[in-house]
Amino acid sequence: MTSAEVFKKIKRIQLKTRKQSSQLFSGAYQSAFKGRGMSFSEVREYVPGDDVRSIDWNVTARFNAPYVKIFEEDRELNVVLLIDVSWSTLFGSQFQRKADLIIEIAALLAFAALQNNDKCTLLAYSDKLESYIPPVKGMHNIPRFVNTLVQLKSSHSKTNLAFAFKDCIKRISRKSLIFILSDFKSSDYNKQLKVLAHKHEVMVLDVFDPLELQLPELGILPLQNPETGAYMWVDTSSAAFKLHFKQQTDRFYSEKHSTFKESGIRALPINTNSSYILPLIQFLKSA
Repeated sequence: MTSAEVFKKIKRIQLKTRKQSSQLFSGAYQSAFKGRGMSFSEVREYVPGDDVRSIDWNVTARFNAPYVKIFEEDRELNVVLLIDVSWSTLFGSQFQRKADLIIEIAALLAFAALQNNDKCTLLAYSDKLESYIPPVKGMHNIPRFVNTLVQLKSSHSKTNLAFAFKDCIKRISRKSLIFILSDFKSSDYNKQLKVLAHKHEVMVLDVFDPLELQLPELGILPLQNPETGAYMWVDTSSAAFKLHFKQQTDRFYSEKHSTFKESGIRALPINTNSSYILPLIQFLKSA
C-alpha cells in the first residue's frame, strides 16, 4: 500500500468514525462506562434508604452506629483495545476482510474514548506484540491511533491469544474496560482469559465471515490455512465433507462461547457482511 493509499484510507476511516461516533454518543458509550470507575470518597452516618451493602462495618463497630461508604465516579478511565492482527483475520469472502472490520471498529472505539476524555490504549497481537500505544487521552491522539491501525501489518502469521492475554495482564495494572477484537482462531487461551476478566471489565467483539460457518457447494477446490500457508483439496459437494465441516464449526463456536460464559464475558458476534453499528450500540447500552 502506497503512502497516498494509506492517507486516503486514514481519511476515510476518520470521516466514517466521526459520523458513527456521534451515534454511539447517544448514550451507548457512556452506558458501557457508567459506574465502572468508582473510587472511595468518604464515610457518613447511615440514613434510611441507603444501600446496606455500602455499610462500612469497621467504622460502624468503632462508633457503635451505622456508617456507609460514599463513592464518587473516577473519570480517569482507561479503554484498552486488544486486537488480533494474525493472518487468519485477512480472510473475507465478499465485502471486506475481518482485519479491515477490526481496524474500523477499533478506530471508532478509540475516537469515542478520546472524545469522551477517557484514556485509550492499543495492544495489537499475532503470536507476539505487534504494536503498542500506551494510555493517552485527548482528541489530538486520534491521528496517531488511526495511522497506527491502518498501517498495522503482522510480522508473524500465527495467533497466540494466551500470550496476548497474559501480556495484557502484565501491562495493564489498573482496572480497565478491555475490548477484545478477534476471530479467536487460537487455542488454550481459556485460563488467561478468565484471569484477564477477573482483573478487568472485558467485552468481546467476535468477528467472523459467513463463509466460515457454511461453505457453498463449489465442487472440488483448494482451501488454504492462512496461518500456516498449507493447502488442502476438498470436495465441497461431498456429504461426508459437509458433515465434518459442520461438526468442526459447531464445536469451535460452542467451545468459544462456553469460554466466554464461564469467564463472565459478554460477547457480540460481528459479521463482515453486515452493518455492525446498531448491534454495537445495543450491546454497549445493555452493558
